[in-house]
Amino acid sequence: MNQLTEEDLIKIMNSSNKSQLLLYKNLFSQRGVNFIYDDATIEAIAKKAIKLNRGARSIKKIVEKALAVANYELYSSKPYHELIISPETIEDNKQFILR
Repeated sequence: MNQLTEEDLIKIMNSSNKSQLLLYKNLFSQRGVNFIYDDATIEAIAKKAIKLNRGARSIKKIVEKALAVANYELYSSKPYHELIISPETIEDNKQFILR
């Protein structure tokens, strides 16, 4: 089996119907929250997945860890309408914007 490249992982996150980012986008949308991230964030996830050397499986772990704190905040009593993550969120899950 060949190792997945960074480009392969990015393609998986952008196009797979089981992409963790797209699943969270849909979940948050159902709660009325616009989930925003950019290409740099996707690249940061791919780079971290390459370092973990576990292929596409590591994407789920990375995304869930990055969103753990934000997820907790989203389900608090305060209504939020937007969650913005960045490459910094991937390294430190307390670095996000919630408004």
